[in-house]
Amino acid sequence: MGINKISCKKYIYGGLLAVAAFVMLLAFWDKMLFPSDEEEIFVKGQAIAKGLLLYTDISSQHMPLMYYIAAFFSLVGASSVVSFRVCFYLLQAMLWGLMYVRYSERFGKATLILYPCLYISFMAMIGSGHCVLSEQFQGIGMAILFFELMSFYKTRSLKIGNQLMISLAVLLSFGSAFVSIFAIFIVWLTVFMIETRTCIQKKTGILGWLGFLIKKYWLLILIVALPFAVMLIYIASVGSLKDFYSWAYVVNRVVYPKYNLDYNGKILHSLFGGIAKYFESLNISVFSVSTISAAFLVLLCVLFLTKQHMQNKDVILTGGLIMLLITSATRGFIYFHGLPAVAVACCMGAVYLSDAYSSIKNDSSIAKRVCIIFCVMLIGSKYMTFFPDAFNVSLSGYERTAEGTALDIITDDNERVGFSTLDYNILMEAKVIPASVYGGACIWMWEWGQEQAMEELTSNPPRVFLYNKDIAVWDYPILEYAGDLNDFINDNYTSLEGLGYPTLYVRNDYYDEAVRKLNSTIALVSGNPDSMTP
Repeated sequence: MGINKISCKKYIYGGLLAVAAFVMLLAFWDKMLFPSDEEEIFVKGQAIAKGLLLYTDISSQHMPLMYYIAAFFSLVGASSVVSFRVCFYLLQAMLWGLMYVRYSERFGKATLILYPCLYISFMAMIGSGHCVLSEQFQGIGMAILFFELMSFYKTRSLKIGNQLMISLAVLLSFGSAFVSIFAIFIVWLTVFMIETRTCIQKKTGILGWLGFLIKKYWLLILIVALPFAVMLIYIASVGSLKDFYSWAYVVNRVVYPKYNLDYNGKILHSLFGGIAKYFESLNISVFSVSTISAAFLVLLCVLFLTKQHMQNKDVILTGGLIMLLITSATRGFIYFHGLPAVAVACCMGAVYLSDAYSSIKNDSSIAKRVCIIFCVMLIGSKYMTFFPDAFNVSLSGYERTAEGTALDIITDDNERVGFSTLDYNILMEAKVIPASVYGGACIWMWEWGQEQAMEELTSNPPRVFLYNKDIAVWDYPILEYAGDLNDFINDNYTSLEGLGYPTLYVRNDYYDEAVRKLNSTIALVSGNPDSMTP
């Protein structure tokens, strides 16, 4: 009876934590949107919900999980930035509640409550940190791997619950972001070295060592592989396997690293590049909030790692934890791409602060009490300074754009439109779907897909094209690398820039009709038939 009561309380507290975290996350639902990375997830999720095939009908270099989650939310009614965010925040909070249920008994209630509180606090201080991005779920995956690695070291056991959580962690991280493979590899390598050392100490021999590893880990391998096997079977069944390999793997492994200096086209640079990111995050004004945040997180990590090493005196575990932190930061630290590293750092900080509190809660030393109060105030202030106006909703970030309104007028719902810009909010406003020619705005996507894109445009040119001839992603101007696209648009489309829509182009044979639609609609709204002329 006692055990059942404890178990019941664990689920109740986990549910309450999820509700509290969800309420805290709602503070960001009306904050500044991210018109490229964030809304790309929403737009392509909507397209999948309408029956289009990812990688075949709509191109992307990203892993599929976030798109399919967005597609599910679209099917249940999400149609705006706000509604998508609310759905994602709810799922995020539920995952934190699950982590509480799973790990609170081993690591303490305070640790699993502190972790999401710390994460939300620092998330609030990061540019675009509140947005719905693959890095959010990658971070949850990294946090689960952190707790599982710590748990494994203590127990050396691998029960079905551990295996399911590890599978979930790999799905959330690698299924959302290709670069998660580095951190996953580090966790695997750490466990492998610990198990190998144990076998050496027991003088098991090579055959005994191999038999031991196979017997202990075969089921885990199957459970981790199962979601990806299902995904690959589905992708193959709809005929998109080749496109998936091409866009989700080859582009990331071969093309993208040529333009992203974070990776520099080298595996070792990708693996250890996170070291530089920590120093870069501190290489800014001493009065910057980001600098203070980065310094505080680094301090917490150093204190945690020092304490763990002194307790265990294990170089393999300490090295593995350090490398988990580093490989989670391959694209940054105090930056939205660095949210996975922030998640791992917050896990370390939560464990350390929880242990510190437990060791002194019965101590009457004034100095220690002041220290704890200071830490709690410092953590809380990072979120509370953001909180007072959190629910003062203005929706100023979601005002309809003139081009979104015009696009809505001259297109049908779910119409495919050419898209070589990064303003996905315009597509959401007009309820249209990007043609697979998307990628012209990014040099690495155009390099890989330009031949296919030009063939599709030539054989079936869309009536309307969103095109920004002035766009330059990472200082690569589209006019320099996509001249053939620019020539095609100039030959076959007419710009509506003179009417006030600089990135809106209409196919020449549709131009007169499009202008008539705009004129009639605007005249109807204004009540003045002469308000606009073609």
